[in-house]
Amino acid sequence: MTGYGISEKKIGPTNYKIEVRSLNSARQAEINVKASQNLKYLEIPLRDLIKNTLVRGKIELSISESIDPKEQKPFNTSVVESYIKALKKVQKKEMLSPHTDLLAIALRLPDSTSPQKNKFNQTQEKQFLTLVKKTLDKLIDYRITEGKKLEKDLLKNINQIQKDLLKVQKEDQKRLVKIKQRITEKIAQANAPSIDQNRLEQELIYYSEKIDINEEIIRLNAHLPLFIQTLKKNQIKGKKLNFISQEIGREINTIGSKAQDAAIQKTVVDMKEALEKIKEQLANVL
Repeated sequence: MTGYGISEKKIGPTNYKIEVRSLNSARQAEINVKASQNLKYLEIPLRDLIKNTLVRGKIELSISESIDPKEQKPFNTSVVESYIKALKKVQKKEMLSPHTDLLAIALRLPDSTSPQKNKFNQTQEKQFLTLVKKTLDKLIDYRITEGKKLEKDLLKNINQIQKDLLKVQKEDQKRLVKIKQRITEKIAQANAPSIDQNRLEQELIYYSEKIDINEEIIRLNAHLPLFIQTLKKNQIKGKKLNFISQEIGREINTIGSKAQDAAIQKTVVDMKEALEKIKEQLANVL
């Protein structure tokens, strides 16, 4: 699940365009801020704001600036003045002619004709950070829209596992009878001498306990509604859902390894397929 937000506002003579993108590919907040040098002093507050608002993900904040040509100064006054002051010192040392046009030289030097860039005053800084927060909120709205689609898909797959579990329970009722019948047939085919029926029953009981999947079914029946309950909570839940999905996978795998029944194992494959889709989707859940 991706997220995107964009906002624009004029603060002072400058128009600011804020864009923020996110991918939930990271377990922590991996933040990249792209801004001009004159905004670098705000990088730490910006990172804190992003982390507190978006929590985690691979996040990119991009800030572009444009100045209204009507308000743009023809040159950077403070830079030009400092150049002229330095040139006058050179001129006094007779390294420049007294008739040299110092202003013409200063205007050709770096940054002399670029717009003057100053830090925000307190009011402007507050306006700027509010604009960034507004953009982050737009990204959250985008995430919520995507999250509703994701929740629907997760519920579809968890309900599929629940349906498959009911199939397993029905097959399990017939499984021990089929296993007993299969073992009896194998003994008959071996032309073995007379068999102690009591001993046979004891061995079958021991074997049936070894391949019993009732506990796994009970635990899985507890995990599935817990997953749904957690999914519907309005809070950060990605880690908990991942943990529950691991427990679901453990029970499904144990059922598959202990069942020794073709019908059950086929259903287990279907359950694993649905669970794999859930795990892929959980990478996008906060």
